[in-house]
Amino acid sequence: MDAVRKFQSLELNKKYHVKSYNGPFMTKFGDCYVLFCASDDDGLEEPFELYATKRLTKYLKERKPNKRFNFIVKERDGKKYPFIEDYHCCVI
Repeated sequence: MDAVRKFQSLELNKKYHVKSYNGPFMTKFGDCYVLFCASDDDGLEEPFELYATKRLTKYLKERKPNKRFNFIVKERDGKKYPFIEDYHCCVI
């Protein structure tokens, strides 16, 4: 796998599958997770690692999913954020 990607590098309106995750671990910005993802669109993209956003971190802490979940990359005010179906929080 290549270097860990940042969320803002993901494609807008694309669906991603989180296969598993590691963490939390402490960074200078607070708790963080590394997600192991794959895209849903064509299935040709290699799996990759992704730093979790604040919203994804909050989701992982609150819901403690059984390692697998999906999100879609949305945009508000020029900033991308993860949309997770059936999950609403104020962090973008």
